[in-house]
Amino acid sequence: MPIYGDSNVPTTEIFDVDDLRSPEKLKELIIRLDNKISDISKVVNSEVTGLRVQDEVATGELFFVNPTWDPAVNSTSPILRPVFSRTINFGALPNTATKTIAHNVVFDTNCTMTRLYGTATNQAARTYIPIPYVDTTAANDHIALWADHANVYVATKSNRSAYTLCTIVMEYLKQ
Repeated sequence: MPIYGDSNVPTTEIFDVDDLRSPEKLKELIIRLDNKISDISKVVNSEVTGLRVQDEVATGELFFVNPTWDPAVNSTSPILRPVFSRTINFGALPNTATKTIAHNVVFDTNCTMTRLYGTATNQAARTYIPIPYVDTTAANDHIALWADHANVYVATKSNRSAYTLCTIVMEYLKQ
């Protein structure tokens, strides 16, 4: 079963109980069971988690081998890099200003951000906007989103303080 692509494992597998009586068939049955366990493990390990918490979580996604990996320098085999996620409860958007919140991720020179996105909610109006956001009806009425090694920043070009719930998701590699 491939690690990538179709992540379905058949749910019904019929094993003949008579196979337990023959040593040769028992060996074959054990091999088939071991292969099924391997298939299940590959599927489980390749699934993306939907867990969005304020702590660091491995998403289950894998990125290509680090381009700086050098077999002449590294004694280990090249590996796919796991993606980690942290969700930030950003609170209300600012009124024509920039708001900063610490993300509490320890970034070193090997870290790479893969995605940074969010959503804001105006509960009273029941409206929702993505972050970053570009307003197509009002020139220069945008919401910017960026991060550095310590903080996440959201800047608004208009009063967006009615959007009192904002969640930011950071996804990154640590190697």
